[in-house]
Amino acid sequence: MFEYILLIIGIIIFLIDIFLLNTVFLGFLGVWMLSASVLYFIMSNLGLDISFNLGISLLFGLIPSYIYFRYITTLYKGDEKVDVNFDDKKLFGIRSNKGKIKKILDQNRYVVDVGGVEWIAESKQKLEIGDNVNIDKIEGNILIVTKDE
Repeated sequence: MFEYILLIIGIIIFLIDIFLLNTVFLGFLGVWMLSASVLYFIMSNLGLDISFNLGISLLFGLIPSYIYFRYITTLYKGDEKVDVNFDDKKLFGIRSNKGKIKKILDQNRYVVDVGGVEWIAESKQKLEIGDNVNIDKIEGNILIVTKDE
């Protein structure tokens, strides 16, 4: 009877782990319960005392759990995909979305001070020296800016 209870507990733990949580700890418990139920089923035919049989099954059921936790899970940890969004501003070390026009180069090209660093910027708007601007995006090493209202 205990083998069926351990088997059902192990299957439920595995299903929760696979479909809901995706954790290693519950997988460890699931392997432990499944291996203990198999060992209990095998040992129940030997005619030993029930409590001794259950204790030995739970104790030796830890061995496959340890193997699962220690070796099998480490094989699959590298397959996790992490979505990384690189913000262009962080990539170039720009800490602020705002800057100030320091010099006019061309009709639509400017030198912009962003956090003490001068950048070349382009804008479709007409800007004057001293105007505050917002950084919209970076194309190559040129900032695309709009006037801050």
